[in-house]
Amino acid sequence: LHDAYLTEINAAGSVSALHAIIVRMRADSGVTTPPPSNDPRFDNKRSVALGVLEARGFSQGLHDAYLAEINAASSVSELHRIILRMRS
Repeated sequence: LHDAYLTEINAAGSVSALHAIIVRMRADSGVTTPPPSNDPRFDNKRSVALGVLEARGFSQGLHDAYLAEINAASSVSELHRIILRMRS
């Protein structure tokens, strides 16, 4: 399953494709994501944050800490700051 998901992630051609894969991975593992907001910019930024999180290959503890921050974020600017920290 890991290799199948990795192949899909590497072949994804857009952020929305990556986000769909991440949603399926979380469903398979029993992890839920917050419901979509009413602000498409916020949902897009959250998709980017989740994509960066999955692509960076953090340790499990750091991955979970960032995931909790992403899911708790309440603004586009907050998500942007999280993305910058993950990329650095």
